[in-house]
Amino acid sequence: MAGRVQLTRWRRGANKVALTRLIQQHTDLGLHDAHGAVVRLLNGEAVKVEVRAPATFLLHAACMGAEGTLLDCHIEDSNNDSEETTP
Repeated sequence: MAGRVQLTRWRRGANKVALTRLIQQHTDLGLHDAHGAVVRLLNGEAVKVEVRAPATFLLHAACMGAEGTLLDCHIEDSNNDSEETTP
């Protein structure tokens, strides 16, 4: 399952390096783009990213000090290339 999440807030004392790594692990973003997303979040901008395992991503992000929401998710069927989307 993959989906789009929006990171909306950053709590004081949060772990920026760990969040950058988390974004890298759950997306196709490289270090430069993952770090840029974290910097934008720190500057008060909401950041949208496409992630693998969105619920897991949001749980880990919350433990690191970032708050976010699930925008949508989809299940890809590898057998027939169809895709199912859930709001």
